[in-house]
Order: sequence, then C-alpha cells, then structure tokens
Amino acid sequence: MGRPRGRRVAAWCALAVAFVLVAALAPVAVSGVSGLTSAAQSVARVVPSTLAVAARPKYPVLVIGHRGAPLYRPEHTLAGYQLAIDQGADYIEPDLVSTRDGHLVARHEPDLTVTTDIKSRPEFGRRTSADQLTLAEIKTLRTGGEQIPTLEEIVALLHRQSRPVGLYLELKSAARYRQLGLPMEDRLAAALTAQGWTDREDPVFVSGFEADSLRILHNLLPGLRLARNLLPSDPVDGPAMDEIATYAKVLSVHRDLLGAPSGGLRGPALVDDARTRGMQVHLWTLGADCPYEDLPATLSHPDDPVGWARAARMYRGFYAMGIAAVFSDAPDIAVWAKG
Repeated sequence: MGRPRGRRVAAWCALAVAFVLVAALAPVAVSGVSGLTSAAQSVARVVPSTLAVAARPKYPVLVIGHRGAPLYRPEHTLAGYQLAIDQGADYIEPDLVSTRDGHLVARHEPDLTVTTDIKSRPEFGRRTSADQLTLAEIKTLRTGGEQIPTLEEIVALLHRQSRPVGLYLELKSAARYRQLGLPMEDRLAAALTAQGWTDREDPVFVSGFEADSLRILHNLLPGLRLARNLLPSDPVDGPAMDEIATYAKVLSVHRDLLGAPSGGLRGPALVDDARTRGMQVHLWTLGADCPYEDLPATLSHPDDPVGWARAARMYRGFYAMGIAAVFSDAPDIAVWAKG
C-alpha cells in the first residue's frame, strides 16, 4: 500500500524546500552546462552534491522528433531535423507530399501557402500546391529561411550522424495523389528498397490516416513496419483493432485516446489490447506545455528543470501507461523525461 496522497505531496514539498535551503547556503559550480541545449541552459538547476537524490526513473520509450523540433526551428527543415537529433531523438518524422514530377518532399500538406513564401512569389500565379510545381521550382521556395528538403536529402542527413537515427515517415493526401497519377506508395517503396530498408528490423516506420494507402504499402513491402494514425473519434474496439492488425504493427494515437496521464482512463487497457494483437501504441503529440491538472506528485523528480517540471510529469504519466514511442515538438524534454 502506498502512502496517502496528502503525505506524498507534503514529502515532495519538504524535499523541495530542502533543496532551496541547501542551494542558498552552499552554491556549487556546475560543469558541462554549456553542453546543454540553449533551452535547457535557461532552466538548468544546480543539485547540491551533498544531498543524495534517487535516480530519475527510466522508461524504454522511443522519442520521435515531430516534424523535427518545431518548438525551436521551422518544421520540416534539415536544420529542424538536425536539432531534434542533437537533442537525442531516436527518430525524426518527415511528412511527405509529391511534386508534379514525382519527387517526395517534406511538407505537412500539399498547400504551400501555409508554410512557405510562395504567396510572395508572383511567378507561380495560382499554382500553390506541391503537385503543381516541379522539384526545381519548389527548391526556390523558402520556409523560415530554409529550403524544402527531399526524402533523399533527409536520408543523407541521417547517414551523416555519429549514431543510428531512424525515419518515421507519413504519407499525406495519398489517395489524392493516386488520383493525380502520382502514387506515393510506389515511389516510397522504391526509395526504401534502394536503401535496403524493407524489414521490420530496419530503422523505418511509415504511418498514415488512410487504411487503403497502408494496405498498398503492406503489399509492396510486407516486412515494413506500418502505423495506423487514429483520431479521438476513430473506433478502437476489438473488431477495429483486429482489422488494423492485418496490415499494421503500430497504433499511432492522438493523446486524447489514452486519456489524461493523471488517471489513465482507457490508456493502459488500450495498450494491453494492442499488445495482445501484436501491435505497439505510439502517442502524438506532446510539446513543452501541459494542459493537464492534478498530475501525481510521484511523476516529479527533484532534478527536473523548473521550466520543464510540469511537462516532464505529463510525459512520464503517458510513459507509465506502457506506450512504446512518443512524438514530441520538444525532443529535449521528451528525452529528459524518459530518464
């Protein structure tokens, strides 16, 4: 039996007061702070070496840089992907759309008015969708001062890293592109085959909201790990999960499908139901904010930087449900929280 919640909260408060007093009376220097990210430096705290602190709990969760590290850099840019890697992400997540001449490029949607400077480029007229422009034309656009990267450029970025980093790809508007005669599934399968990434042991996941697109990919590359994206309104009962398990190895779910990390609601049960069908549960998307109240004090740790404390508790709450991976706009916080 655990202690009553009131006593746990009081214990945490007492420990926090002790830290403040010790830090005020015996400040110490910290070595290595310059190696932290700029965001971490702004909130880093000193832990007095004279006070024993239990190690942070560790969770075997993959951290996925959602569109890179959009809390710090423009989304879907090589600079953003690199920062996510530098912050410790295990995977980066490019969304893919197709150009008119069939190249796969990283954008969240085909509409280029949302994330590029195409509105200020009169030479394109009303052609504002990726499928209306060639790759050469798209390469003249800018997003936060950066070029739009191709899938090949993203793969090359991964090959330059000093540690293994995986790809978590998502095909956007796949049905629309098939209707336009630009089937992204075939092009992606060819690109992954050229890299030798066709098996479940390879560092690749491919996700999507469209079941038909994922089934096509499953037929093209039966060993590829596929993830079905689910919204809070999507059914997750037994028959629905049985059908998804025929082509996918992952349920990639909106966080509201699991419920608040303080109570769990359907979270642990959903994770267990997926596991019985041979699937993992991946969660999207967490950032640096925390919309949840009354998170258990047991999810905190004295080492947590002040600016990350609530977010770290949120991440740990979801990690404790048994999810296998998390998409994060702030990979540094996600990595910190997993210990």
